[in-house]
Amino acid sequence: MSDIHYIVENIERSVLVLGPGIVLDKDGKSLQSGFTERYSLRNKGLIKYYFDHDNLIRPKNSATRLTIQKNFADFYETEFTEKAKSLYQRISQIPYPLIISLNPDKTLIECFDGLGTDYIFDFYIKGKKSLTNEVGTKDKPFLFNLLGCYTEPESLILTYDDLFEYLRNILPGDGLPTSIRTILRDAENIIFLGVEFDKWYFQLLVKLLTEFDEKYE
Repeated sequence: MSDIHYIVENIERSVLVLGPGIVLDKDGKSLQSGFTERYSLRNKGLIKYYFDHDNLIRPKNSATRLTIQKNFADFYETEFTEKAKSLYQRISQIPYPLIISLNPDKTLIECFDGLGTDYIFDFYIKGKKSLTNEVGTKDKPFLFNLLGCYTEPESLILTYDDLFEYLRNILPGDGLPTSIRTILRDAENIIFLGVEFDKWYFQLLVKLLTEFDEKYE
């Protein structure tokens, strides 16, 4: 049996992980990377430096940081959602019990709402006391944003400070809800779409998500 046939036959016991490369701009870059680069060039009064390989920025000061967070939140709410929606509508019709997004958007929620399908939603943010611990199923999937949500702009990972603080909190493993760790442990397949494996910090997150699966060692 081919890998594709195996995945299809076990789709209800598979986990889908969506990365920034799931939606590309006209230059072939992830929509997120393209926006960050353009934003950095157009807002030099707000940004001290743009680190292109890691797609992170250094704001000029704490005041400009707040403005930048709001601008990026607006991007995910509008442009990202608009351009991702067609693909996400198709994804929402596949019965995954757990979909983990490395994008801080709510596009999938809009798609599930449009279908009238039940779902569980939560997102990781440092300092959040409790995360939903309900187990997702094919009839009521768990949609989990691993890298925050634009509705809480302070959860966005935009700088190295954001990234290091995030990794320091999430990598011990117990930062994930038990229900998600259980599904990951029991999953037949973990499918990655648009995950930028060339970025070192995504490699760490992949290790976090695949710690129970010897196929990914």
